[in-house]
Amino acid sequence: MSNPFVIQVALHIRPECRESHRKALARVIGRVRARSECRYRHVFDSADDPDTIRFVES
Repeated sequence: MSNPFVIQVALHIRPECRESHRKALARVIGRVRARSECRYRHVFDSADDPDTIRFVES
């Protein structure tokens, strides 16, 4: 990849949907990271809002 880029995304999740979103992400994150064009992908909870999930990908 000659011109790498970074994507940052914040998902604002309704509190009642938080766990189902986390489970869905856990099912697909390995496949996303396995793609040859994926240099890295991190998924984490926001430090200041438990209903926000953040992604950083390159």
